Amino acid sequence: MAAQSVVVMHAASCTIRDYVSVILHFVSYAANIDQPIESLEDSLQLCELGNTNVEVNTESAFECLEASCNKYEEEVRSKDDGEENITKKVCIICDKEFKHYKGQKVKVSSFVSRESIDAFLLTAKEYNDGVLINKINFALDEKKWMYYHNLCKRNCINAKGRAMVKEQTPKTSWHKKRDLHKIAFEKVCEFIEEFIIKKRKCRLLSQLDSIHKDAYDSAAKESVADDVAEEIERFRSHFEEKLLKHYPKSITMVTENNSKVCKPYSGVLIQDYDIGTLEKEDKLQKAAIILRDECSVEICPIQRRTFDAILPQLEEYAKRPKLVGGLCSADDSIHAITPRNLQLFHQLNFSWLTSHFLEIPNTPMWVGFNSLVLQDLSHMQ
Repeated sequence: MAAQSVVVMHAASCTIRDYVSVILHFVSYAANIDQPIESLEDSLQLCELGNTNVEVNTESAFECLEASCNKYEEEVRSKDDGEENITKKVCIICDKEFKHYKGQKVKVSSFVSRESIDAFLLTAKEYNDGVLINKINFALDEKKWMYYHNLCKRNCINAKGRAMVKEQTPKTSWHKKRDLHKIAFEKVCEFIEEFIIKKRKCRLLSQLDSIHKDAYDSAAKESVADDVAEEIERFRSHFEEKLLKHYPKSITMVTENNSKVCKPYSGVLIQDYDIGTLEKEDKLQKAAIILRDECSVEICPIQRRTFDAILPQLEEYAKRPKLVGGLCSADDSIHAITPRNLQLFHQLNFSWLTSHFLEIPNTPMWVGFNSLVLQDLSHMQ
């Protein structure tokens, strides 16, 4: 019981190393201790002395140690996640604890050394992944354990590597044509969404094809490559299929008078539209395309227009101004000079005070009263 009280008393203050030391000493010298244990230090000291010929209940001692270790583990688990050296085991890449791959649960792994962390941080810097760099630096600053899924780490490195190779690989004519087709198809989609889907109108498929060709030719002219401006007959063969796949529940294609018409998916009858009118609109669209191709517009260089302000010439100020006159003393005769209009202002002041004393209505204050009596024609106030 003495061993139990000693171990429980020190459970909150001892580390794992202390518990391991006590267990080893109890296993090695349990039968050699001949006096009661007063403290943990005394137990270790007595075990080192190796005293003999004493019987000790080793089972109760091990039960006390097991209970104390369990209590210590519960206290460790009950601490908050923000405390030092205690973190939730989540992947630093996907922020998840578990990951399922091919029907199996993938657990997280931890970085075994600082060298592995530095290598992973260097990889993130090479790929310029700012989010991952911030996560690693935050974990290093907080001194937290870092975990990762092997699958997430492998996929992250491979994906970043493919992206860098893709950026560094020069584009061929096939890539340039693909980008031009994408731009032209986006123009057709804008036309379909505006007129067919929103305004509920019908348009000939040939008109949509003309819009696509016009957009492709315009984008090809802006391109510096000469091998991208080609005929797009091969694309026209699956143009209808691509439109129906892009808008599965928004548009549909019908055949009327040997002409394919693109109409809203529901709610619009093709009989309400005159096919001749649609053909005229298609002809106008084609004529506009031909005129744009034949007209050569001279592109003028962009000129920057600025306002030239006329600034007045300011005279240079003297760097060393000189004091022309001097200061007058208090007993100077210039202070005794009486102004000529002093008596006039005394009279005005007396009149203003008398007006207020007699309570004459609408009598202004001193400045307003003087402005009524005096007339100053100068521009400077």
